[in-house]
Amino acid sequence: MKGLRFKFQDKYSDQWVTVKLYRENPSRVHYPIVTFDRMCEALTSAIRSPLLLDLHNFSCLGARYCLNGNIDIGKEVLPLFKEKRGISEEQTLALLEGIPQLHNSFRYMGLNVEEEPDLILAYIHPRDMMQLLKTYQNKIGENLQMELSGVMGVCAQVVVKTFLTEKISISFGCDDSRKYAKIGRDKLIIGIPKKLFNLFIDQGNA
Repeated sequence: MKGLRFKFQDKYSDQWVTVKLYRENPSRVHYPIVTFDRMCEALTSAIRSPLLLDLHNFSCLGARYCLNGNIDIGKEVLPLFKEKRGISEEQTLALLEGIPQLHNSFRYMGLNVEEEPDLILAYIHPRDMMQLLKTYQNKIGENLQMELSGVMGVCAQVVVKTFLTEKISISFGCDDSRKYAKIGRDKLIIGIPKKLFNLFIDQGNA
């Protein structure tokens, strides 16, 4: 589905990235496996060139926590969150419990590869988000319900959440994604699952 992201780009502007998850090494995908510290950085880089990622290779604690669960919450995550947020251990645990996780179900991720994606996402301008919302309301006939979090704003709240729930996810990012992925202050992040692609790129959309 090489043309999918360009259809979204033509209709709603901004630059889109398709995401495909794999349980095993997809040898048929002819891209080298590359390493990034953070998923949000990889997504930004994929705008320029397709990428294949090993989900176990991220050094970012947030990405490791939501993608493979191979992390000690008590020793690694809790101290960092408490320091960054200035909140109690109880509050930190409550936030972490609500974070969607793949639980090591998938090992690799293709970004803008030439296979049917599981979801598509973008760092999008509010104006273009408004157009997407209009399309959704006109087609579905109801409001778009959202649950927002500023914790692991791209990797967990958009990529993993959109995939697991098969629903649209929106995030305003987190401190790290704004800093390291260089997401502009005029952008938010949206993820759209595969089953809703045609809703937005159908030529009959309002």
